[in-house]
Amino acid sequence: MSDIRLRDEGINVLGIRKADGNYVGNPIGDTRIEQKDTLVVYGHIEAIKKIDLRKKGVRGDIDHVKAVKKQKQEISKEKKKE
Repeated sequence: MSDIRLRDEGINVLGIRKADGNYVGNPIGDTRIEQKDTLVVYGHIEAIKKIDLRKKGVRGDIDHVKAVKKQKQEISKEKKKE
């Protein structure tokens, strides 16, 4: 799970509903995500919508980099408000 790097985009995975009905709460980095699993996530709704549409491969990697950059900008804005 650590290789999907959602946290870098401001999305936290709270749990995984496995295809067989089991639930893994607060998954850690070596938790395996299977194709039919459902992720329970927390984050900005726009970021979640975009991740849901993201493609695999190079295009997905580029979109990830853009999303991380946007998240860093959002954090910077918040810090300036403090």
